[in-house]
Amino acid sequence: MINQIRKIAEDEQYYTKSLTNNVIKINCVTPETYRTLIRYLKANNIYYHTFQFTEERAYRIVIKHLHHSIDIEEIRQELLELGHKT
Repeated sequence: MINQIRKIAEDEQYYTKSLTNNVIKINCVTPETYRTLIRYLKANNIYYHTFQFTEERAYRIVIKHLHHSIDIEEIRQELLELGHKT
């Protein structure tokens, strides 16, 4: 398997660690290497577990002290003008 991973990604773009129960932990240095590796694992039906990138995670924000009569579309429009997608 490591030989297959070497074909997909350059050696400097990831590092591996052998864990118990025949588990291999692979840490990718760049997002491109991560995405390439995930595509390979999916294409070959290899069981894996991954974590989501922090940049790709959804976030929630609470805006306090707004009156209930303020139109929600007005809030969305203001956030869109500030560059936030709702």
